[in-house]
Amino acid sequence: MPLIPERAAAARRPTSRAAPPRPDAAGFALFYEENFDAVLGFVTRRTACPQVAADLTA
Repeated sequence: MPLIPERAAAARRPTSRAAPPRPDAAGFALFYEENFDAVLGFVTRRTACPQVAADLTA
């Protein structure tokens, strides 16, 4: 069962590894959303607990 079901059901988007496009909160929010799955996957592979991975990613 996915840790965050609503994210698992979301359509896949191209991922960005670039810096936030704007130095404001909206720019960071967009950057965060685009990269969340990649970061969560990275952290999940390095921890033994999915909840810890979600906390660290957040």
